[in-house]
This record gives sequence, C-alpha cells and structure tokens, in this order.
Amino acid sequence: MPQPTPQSGHFPRHNGPGVQLLVQFGLDHGLTGDRCLAGTGIDWQRLSDPGAVVEAQQELQLIRNLVAALGHISGIGIDAGQRYRVTTYGIWGFALLSCATLRHAVAMAVRYVDLSYPFPRIHTEVQGDSIVSTLDDRSVPEDVRTFIVDRGCASMASITRDLVQTNLPVTSVSLRMAEPSDVRPYEALFGMKPQFGAAENRIVKDATGYLDRPLPGASEDVARQCEAQCQAILAQRRARDGLAGHLRDRLVARLGICPIWRRWPMSCT
Repeated sequence: MPQPTPQSGHFPRHNGPGVQLLVQFGLDHGLTGDRCLAGTGIDWQRLSDPGAVVEAQQELQLIRNLVAALGHISGIGIDAGQRYRVTTYGIWGFALLSCATLRHAVAMAVRYVDLSYPFPRIHTEVQGDSIVSTLDDRSVPEDVRTFIVDRGCASMASITRDLVQTNLPVTSVSLRMAEPSDVRPYEALFGMKPQFGAAENRIVKDATGYLDRPLPGASEDVARQCEAQCQAILAQRRARDGLAGHLRDRLVARLGICPIWRRWPMSCT
C-alpha cells in the first residue's frame, strides 16, 4: 500500500547539508549514492549546492531508502542523528550559537524551528530549571517513524552539547513506539531506559546552572544578523508556499477536481 506523503505546506523544506549528511551516512554503511537517492528526484549536482533546499517528501524517500537497507541495525536512527551538529542547520544553527544564553537559544530555536527539522514537529520550552521537548510524530509515515524520532532525539542532544559543551542530564524520557528488542542504543543516548508505548514523545533535561550562563559563542551583533537572515528566509519560503497553495486552490475550483486530489503536492511546488 502506498505510504502517505506529507503536503509541502505541512512540513517545511529542509536545507541541503542535512540531506548530504544522510547520503554520507548511507555511503558509510556500504550503500551506493544511487541507492540512497533512488526515487527522490535529487541529483548529485543539486545536492552539492550548499544553498540547496530539499522538499520534505524528497527527504522522506531518502530516509525510506536508508530504512529499507539498514533498518535491521539496532538504533540506526540514533546513529544517524548523532552525526548532526548545530552548524548542520545553517543560519538557524549559527543563530543559536550566537545567542547570549541557553535560555535565549531555546527561544530562538522555537521562533525559527521551520528552518531546522522538517519532521517530526518538535516543540521545546523551558519549565523551571528543565528543558522539555516533545516530538509530534503523528503525521510521519509509519514505515520511517522510528528512524525519524530516533534521529530527532539524538540530533537534539548533539545541538545542546554544541551549545553548552556538555550533555545535559535527562531526567525522564517517554516514547510512543513499542519497546524494541534491543534498548541499548536508547540507554546509551539518554542514560536511562525510556518509557516505551507512551502517549507522547517527551524528553526532560535538567538545565540547572546552564540556562542563564553565557554561551561560548555569544555575540549580540551576530545574533541580530542571523535572526534577520532567518526572518528573510522564512518570509521567502512562506510567500512561495502561499502562492503555490493559492494556485492549487484556483486550479481545483476551475477544473472541479475532487478535493482528495489535494492530498498530494504538485510537482511545481
């Protein structure tokens, strides 16, 4: 049965470097580049462009290829996620690095989260001395859901480590997925065994003493410049998505196409 494909407007586009990282991950595990990119519509020339933007459905197909070939390896999504660094996310990452404190970095990350993770949808907030992150995977296709959640958990840990130069202790972690046969990759990542089969994906980290400590790369001027670039990029993407969506709506209205057709994005978007 065909897997559901997210609409372009539901998941934000993704920067090319993160996709390059996934391809390299596949290559390091013995896959060919063609196998990694099969069915994605991404060519090598486009992928080598540091400013390339990849559609969400293209990255999903790349992940699907990796899972089909490597899904038998325990914690493969965690392994992939640990390769991500805050700078992998381009200007969004540099904006976080230049923030005054971790508290400010969390706020910056939330404001421009659409420039980071295309999926799952991640929400992070400060609650007292804790940082609480939830990963909403309900719209992620089931066949790649575990990989994507695992990648998100591991990459968040890498980003925090890049910001404060240490791992913040995890005080609780719950995951919606069923308990896997091998939980060791999760115990290594979190320092504890997660609660599996939970109602939501939720990670709580103790940030006592770190929230208001100056970050090593703090720079008010750089942070301001990075945020301005984040605002400009988001505005451009939203204008493009808005125009594409308007054109789709007009086409549906003029041609009388059944609304279910709109579940799939047009190739022109």
